[in-house]
Amino acid sequence: RSLVGSEMCIETVIYHFKNKVGLLIAVLGIVIGKTWLRFAHSLGVEPEDMWSGNAQFGIRDICAALMERNAASQDGAVVYTVLQGESLNEHHPAYEYYQKREHRVMDTLTRAVERDGLADPRREARTALSMMNGIRVRLAQGSGIVDLVADWNAYADFRWPRQS
Repeated sequence: RSLVGSEMCIETVIYHFKNKVGLLIAVLGIVIGKTWLRFAHSLGVEPEDMWSGNAQFGIRDICAALMERNAASQDGAVVYTVLQGESLNEHHPAYEYYQKREHRVMDTLTRAVERDGLADPRREARTALSMMNGIRVRLAQGSGIVDLVADWNAYADFRWPRQS
């Protein structure tokens, strides 16, 4: 969309990024960076605080905010999910990008589980991420009505009952 009004031609874009792979990675970085910025701000912190571990949130808060962000931009969530699936092949241009992102997200979620004092933080973080990914896949498949937030909250209530 940004290029439409800029009078920049395809050749200029390809020259700058050298190839479609470079362009794909740049677009992913920009779009996901903006999404992460909105996500962090929804929690009242800066993105750097989330990645560095300076932000102190529990697993329910972080995952709920992520699913709310996905719900606010369902088209973006679907595109992300489809590209993520395609990039499972180590020869895909976005493979390395998604691998690095996965490690960063897992580290953030693991810290959140540790903050909550739950057993086996890495496994708990992996389970939470797997469930969020699964809900997004259902959305991408168009398999009926998927309510990202309600579906996530139902799982979270089952997995981590709120203390009364």
